[in-house]
Amino acid sequence: MAFTAEYCANPFIVKFEGAGAAWAAVKAWDPPAKCRVIDAWLVLTGTAAGTIQITDGTNAITAAETLATSDKDIQSMASIDDAHRDLIPGTDTLTLVPGSSPIADLYVLLVWTT
Repeated sequence: MAFTAEYCANPFIVKFEGAGAAWAAVKAWDPPAKCRVIDAWLVLTGTAAGTIQITDGTNAITAAETLATSDKDIQSMASIDDAHRDLIPGTDTLTLVPGSSPIADLYVLLVWTT
């Protein structure tokens, strides 16, 4: 098996925040340069449960997550699809797709790639 090293630089976070009706619509962020999703987690800010999925605008980056219901809980996304984690400007959009109305802030950790 071959080993490949890839340059990734300057980790940064994109934050989506909202509660109740604010989550009702899909939220999106357009990357200005090629980047890769390497982690995502939620900080619950209330007690309403819900579901959230992250996509590249078309394809699922994470599975739909059912959220815990306790205020102040931190919940990591259970999976990241390596086939769709890279975002290309003009092609992909980091998109938050709520399945219901959770009360949480979503943090997505990314790195710039070549």
